[in-house]
Amino acid sequence: QPELPRVGIQVVDGTAAEQLPATGVAPDIARFRILRTGSTAQSLTVHCQISGTALNGVDYRALANLVTIPQGAASVDIEVVPIDDQLVEGTESVILTLVVPNTTSNSYVPAEQNRAVAFILDNDTPANQPPAVALLNPADNSVFQAPTNLLLVAAAVDKDGWVQSVEFFDGTNSLGVVTNSPWVMEAEPLHI
Repeated sequence: QPELPRVGIQVVDGTAAEQLPATGVAPDIARFRILRTGSTAQSLTVHCQISGTALNGVDYRALANLVTIPQGAASVDIEVVPIDDQLVEGTESVILTLVVPNTTSNSYVPAEQNRAVAFILDNDTPANQPPAVALLNPADNSVFQAPTNLLLVAAAVDKDGWVQSVEFFDGTNSLGVVTNSPWVMEAEPLHI
């Protein structure tokens, strides 16, 4: 009985990216290659398990679990073509793992490199994120004897922009507005 071919998988292009259909630009595709050793006299059907955080047929054009290496060829490419779903998802993964079905007449053996990963880059940006602010001075639960001068210090950050000013309050009473560097907001001492 002849030795069974070994079948492996490699990443040819590991990054795909969504493209807006209105731009007329074709999506950037990722590409896997399934390779076999031995004779190419007959076609060979290989079983793939498809996983990852991207959903098959939702985040990219549907891939089949069965892939055929044609007669006369030592390999076949599989393209991961992203679908622009207009959802903010971040980078997602597509994982292909070569498996052997549970049958008595197996026609190949998976090679050591039987798993490959590609990534789909998202082109959607999240909605405006609110800024975050923290009072650095005085420390929480500090107690002071009135009258006193207090140095109020705040740090403000905006992940998708910058903070132009910070307003300090005592309950509903404004203590003052400080406009400063977009990275650090520090007030002058306020007399309370």
